[in-house]
Amino acid sequence: MVDVTSLKKALADYREVVSIQETNSGVKACLIRRVPPTVYRDISLICKSFGLQPSGELCWAEKEKWLKCPFCSFRAKTLYGLKQHVMKRHPLDGTCPICKRSFKYPIIHFERKLDDPLHRLMFVLYSPSRAGRVEYKDEVIEMLAGG
Repeated sequence: MVDVTSLKKALADYREVVSIQETNSGVKACLIRRVPPTVYRDISLICKSFGLQPSGELCWAEKEKWLKCPFCSFRAKTLYGLKQHVMKRHPLDGTCPICKRSFKYPIIHFERKLDDPLHRLMFVLYSPSRAGRVEYKDEVIEMLAGG
């Protein structure tokens, strides 16, 4: 995750030619007018030092994170998309995929085991309520984006 404040400080000398935007998929820095090649190179080096990659001819952006399904090779751009996939392709059959024990209500089991990161992941993916996703969303996205 890019620290936007630090990026803005690093690009302060170029604020008249660079626009920095925060989007749903991360941070994006774009040239708003033509610049000499040396200035372009300097801006490019600063953006790359923050982990931004060229995105089009005049922009640099964070690399999009794809979330990998913990059960198969499917990848989704959003947690919602992955949740839909998991619910459809890997429905709960009453058995916890982590500890392999049977439960009448596995989601309650996941909720009771929230201190374990893998059970927390299952709670977020299978919980029908939005509450299950919001509190642990960033942690789960980091877990799933690693692959």
